[in-house]
Amino acid sequence: MFKVILFISITLFVTNCSVKSADVGEQNSKNYSVKKFKDENFYLLLALDQELKGDINGSNNTFYKLYGETGNIEYLREHLALLNLQGNHNQVIEFVTSSEERSIKNSIDIARVLTDAYIKSGNNRKAIETFLKVIDYSDRESDFQLLAELYFQNRDYENSLKYMRKAYLVDNKPEYMEGVSKLLYLYVGRTKEAIRNLETHKLMYGCNKFLCLYLINFYSDMDNVPMVIDTYKDLYKSSGESRFALKVINIYKQQGNYPELIEFLNSSSFDNMMLLKIYMTQKKYAEGLKLSKKLYKEESKPEYLAQSAIFEYEKSRETISRNGLISIVIKLEKAVEKLEDALYLNYLGYLMIDNDIRVKDGVSYVKRALQVEPESIFFLDSLAWGYYKLGRCEDAKRELQKVVSSGIDDDEIIAHWRVINRCLSKK
Repeated sequence: MFKVILFISITLFVTNCSVKSADVGEQNSKNYSVKKFKDENFYLLLALDQELKGDINGSNNTFYKLYGETGNIEYLREHLALLNLQGNHNQVIEFVTSSEERSIKNSIDIARVLTDAYIKSGNNRKAIETFLKVIDYSDRESDFQLLAELYFQNRDYENSLKYMRKAYLVDNKPEYMEGVSKLLYLYVGRTKEAIRNLETHKLMYGCNKFLCLYLINFYSDMDNVPMVIDTYKDLYKSSGESRFALKVINIYKQQGNYPELIEFLNSSSFDNMMLLKIYMTQKKYAEGLKLSKKLYKEESKPEYLAQSAIFEYEKSRETISRNGLISIVIKLEKAVEKLEDALYLNYLGYLMIDNDIRVKDGVSYVKRALQVEPESIFFLDSLAWGYYKLGRCEDAKRELQKVVSSGIDDDEIIAHWRVINRCLSKK
């Protein structure tokens, strides 16, 4: 296994050497000559083995020997990189800057190592100066990113922006666009340009989560609420994360913009129960009836059957026939067989009581609701009304007294109170 690892390592190392140019002044010309060294593979294996075992000093010396024997700039790069790793930054700087070898002075790889030495020794100015000499010959986005970061640390934001843009042009990674937009918005003061850049990236490559969140922050700063909403919608569509849909919903609720909220819930199918509740509060009974019927047909859930029955009643309560009422009661009874929900139980019970349909059964449903929520003033009112319909006016007053004592100001409850008191006065 150990031999296999070393074989893979040396193969990768040699491949790495073969694809890199040694001379930035002769990018499309021949490389500097490399001398033959019959023991090269042995020493390369030794250097890799030493590094693998943590013998950095030994590996360092072996790479330097390889460079001396072959003149291969890649071995020198490894030697200098290991010196940096050991913290010998000044030694790297001294070696490279004092060399008269053109292959060393013009090598992008050596410039990278020298730049690293300057950075680690705290000399950003020299790091920038060094890398600028060779950056025009690089096609690596990481090199442009490094220069952008160095300029940023020196508070030269225009040049930082310049090289961050170059990194993005080589590779349109979201983090590079993030860098460009932050520089434009926060440091250069070109806010509209920052937003245009993010919008263009979004249009071309989709709504990356982090970039779109930056875009939302920028829109928020400018009080552009419609674009905040649209971007949250795009985030929800691309990620499926419910938190983004909830942001859209909360904004529409704060605005009181229920038509747009309904449109969003309809198109996204994010929360059908929420949509049904909004249809109810907005008195859009026909729409609620249509949706609840569709959902019950698709999923057979008892809550959708109960909702469809309630919407059907509310939609036609002024004109509904006796048979229509009985049909609605049957649907609700079927639903509450499997659904111990206090609201549906009370709705069914009160509907039966108020319309004189099996009043005793209606009272039983209300009592089941009160078992779930014993303090509900509306459920107590239903129970009192049921007792009244059964001729039990004293029981009715006793139950409704609990409601009236709470100070509730509700027209229907007050009307019930008067009727029940008249009932008692006749006795």
